[in-house]
Amino acid sequence: GNPENPGDIVPRQFINVISKSKPEIDKTESGREELADWLTDPAHPLTARVIVNRLWYHHFGQGLVKTVDNFGVLGDTPSHPQLLDYLAGQLIEQQWSLKALHRQIMLSRVFRLDSQEIAENTNRDPDNVFLWKYSRRRLDAESIRDALLFVSGELDSEQGGPHPFIPWHKKGYSLNAPFHQDYPTNKRSVYLMTQRLYKHPFLGRFNGPETNETSGTRDSSHLPTQALYLMNAPLVPELAAAFGKRIQQSAESEETQIIQAYQLAFCRNPTAEELSDAAQFLEYYREELNTEKSDQDRDTNQLAWTGLAKVLLTSNEFFFID
Repeated sequence: GNPENPGDIVPRQFINVISKSKPEIDKTESGREELADWLTDPAHPLTARVIVNRLWYHHFGQGLVKTVDNFGVLGDTPSHPQLLDYLAGQLIEQQWSLKALHRQIMLSRVFRLDSQEIAENTNRDPDNVFLWKYSRRRLDAESIRDALLFVSGELDSEQGGPHPFIPWHKKGYSLNAPFHQDYPTNKRSVYLMTQRLYKHPFLGRFNGPETNETSGTRDSSHLPTQALYLMNAPLVPELAAAFGKRIQQSAESEETQIIQAYQLAFCRNPTAEELSDAAQFLEYYREELNTEKSDQDRDTNQLAWTGLAKVLLTSNEFFFID
């Protein structure tokens, strides 16, 4: 149309292309209740399926419909349409409870499969379309940060409050020196301040959310800069030191301490070989520190445990879901 030549006022209606129903909207009302009722109508063909597909993507790294953001004609068809319809029906029957749907997916056999390769299955289904194994994938950025804080005992589980913003007139912001401050916090990543111009120093390196667009999927990169950040940024050494202290305070014997370190980091007990290697690592680390000349008094045992904790926290097993 021509903005200089407006036509008749168009009444509020639902889009006929995606819905055959036409709920009546009172002219004196906002229409939000009618919109909510329309979206959550059990007969609605999209809402429940879109939600199910996004949750499936969250747990498996790939949706039943690969194009998570596109259920239209240009999107992919479902790999398992019956499963998608079944879970959508379950979501509606459970009064749209996402918690119940999460539980149902996570208690399923397909979610509890491991990621071990089977040559015959790989030859027949290299893309794992038929879900004969769990597709190994890296944790998302928020989960990595939260896991590091939790295992080290430094996670603040309280709900997030307001950030201590500095008044703009005291900071001297300008076009060449815009606001980009990062407020340190040990709260869960969901409470972190989001800035459009600057990504969070940790989340930005591990494919954190793009703040300038809405997207149902994320990339998962594996770059040398990520490893360099874990090696050199102050966050990981600080959390490794806290993890080491936590382990030393948890038990008296070194063997029990190593076992508890593996249980916290990997949710499993160490193998006999891993137990032996960890003990040798601690012994070697302490010996090397004792041979070095230093003007400062050092707790060699604490430094050794910090070193072992850093190895565990930066390992592939800690970062990946198998």
